[in-house]
Amino acid sequence: MSFNIVRSTDEGLLGSEAEASVRRALASFGRATVFVPSYQMQLDVSREMADRGGLALGVGVTTPEAWATERWEVWGDGTRVVGPLVRASAMQGALLEESRFGRSTVSYNAG
Repeated sequence: MSFNIVRSTDEGLLGSEAEASVRRALASFGRATVFVPSYQMQLDVSREMADRGGLALGVGVTTPEAWATERWEVWGDGTRVVGPLVRASAMQGALLEESRFGRSTVSYNAG
């Protein structure tokens, strides 16, 4: 598996350099993954690639977080990847519980 970072000044969703890199990966490996920063951009880039010849099959478009979560679900140890909201709630709960029983020098606060 190779990893290519493509930087472009092209303002389109999938610039010519990125398209060429994806086509090379398809030719060499039969598949490629394009990372984008958001779910909405994932949908937009997927649609644009489907409109271009030869890029509809074998190309995954995803966010880095979704890609890592998927790999963890398949090859991880069965635990879940925790998102920011769950992490903050768990930490607040743990700190509140500790402060109620006087076992902690850290007091509960909303921030």
